[in-house]
Amino acid sequence: MLSFVNNSETAVVIIHEIYGINENIKLKCSDLFSQGYDVFCPNLLGSDYCYNYNQEEDAYVNFIQFVGIEKSVEQIQPILRELRKKYKYLFIIGYSIGATISWLCSVLGYCDGIVCFYGSRIRDFVSINVRCPIALYFAKSEKSFDVEELIVELRRKQNIEVINIYNGEHGFADQYSEKFNLESYLKSYKDMTKFIERIKSQNV
Repeated sequence: MLSFVNNSETAVVIIHEIYGINENIKLKCSDLFSQGYDVFCPNLLGSDYCYNYNQEEDAYVNFIQFVGIEKSVEQIQPILRELRKKYKYLFIIGYSIGATISWLCSVLGYCDGIVCFYGSRIRDFVSINVRCPIALYFAKSEKSFDVEELIVELRRKQNIEVINIYNGEHGFADQYSEKFNLESYLKSYKDMTKFIERIKSQNV
């Protein structure tokens, strides 16, 4: 597990994409660490190997067959349990398939808040009982599903505090991706930190 420790009262767990803990995820961890948070990133792939973006299909098949979305929740659960004992505030931030895993972690009851970036498979798990405040950040353009249609369904649920749509495609917050959108990345990062700090201020 990748760890950045500031001796903060706030822990942030980052859930990576199908590619593993790549340079994008390391940068996300470093950025949040520089904001004063303690940051933890479990390695769900179980190895130091990272897939390249041009290996997307192989990375997806590997994740679904050998890692698994629900099995990832089982991997993360004991980590959240231990962090909950040590920190006043606990948040999860997930990207892509990591966002779907983060969404499922909301049922565990350990977190003060969760942020999900372009979690396209959330649509397969809409019926879960969300137990903490969640912010959902979607790309305006998604190839695999209708964003607006999913949002209509999600707005009916409790604890969905924020649903934002940002210009760009799936991956707009990834500086290493050709889908990177600087304006949307900066806005979503600002929105994310505001969400975290607002939740903290409500739970003093």
